[in-house]
Amino acid sequence: MSEEKAFEPITTQEEFDERIKARLAREREKWEKESGSADLKAELQSKDEEIAQIRQEHYRAEARRAIVDELGAHGVTEEGRIERILRHVDLGEIEPSEDGNPYFGSVRRQLADVSHDMPELLDYQLGSGSGIGSKEAVLPREKPLTSEDVAKMSEAEVNSNWDRVKAFLAGEMS
Repeated sequence: MSEEKAFEPITTQEEFDERIKARLAREREKWEKESGSADLKAELQSKDEEIAQIRQEHYRAEARRAIVDELGAHGVTEEGRIERILRHVDLGEIEPSEDGNPYFGSVRRQLADVSHDMPELLDYQLGSGSGIGSKEAVLPREKPLTSEDVAKMSEAEVNSNWDRVKAFLAGEMS
């Protein structure tokens, strides 16, 4: 038969604390075994990883769509050519914007990189005049100076246009 422990009275606060800690540890261990919380934690971790994977795949599909849309806006509609371009785009490098969608500037940088590396495959430029809108320069370009222009200038005009005059002189002497 089983041995029964004789009752021992608790006489100090430390003894009481120790017995409470031991009882809590036994009950916690018993509860974890019965509830399977370790299994639930592992399953939760697995589901979190699965959700992160699905979100990443969804974002890559959004980035791919953004690339295809931008190519279409620039007249690239042939499926085979689009697929060749997509092989050279790093979808993982396309940054998200604040709303979580692919950042347009990042999409354009990827296409500009492909254009720089393979101009025969894609002609795509960043900067002024690179969009599908106006091709006119924002500021009018100054026409280059001629020797007659420089000869007609007064001292004050030479001083106010010194950078242009200096560029003219450097070009004329070389």
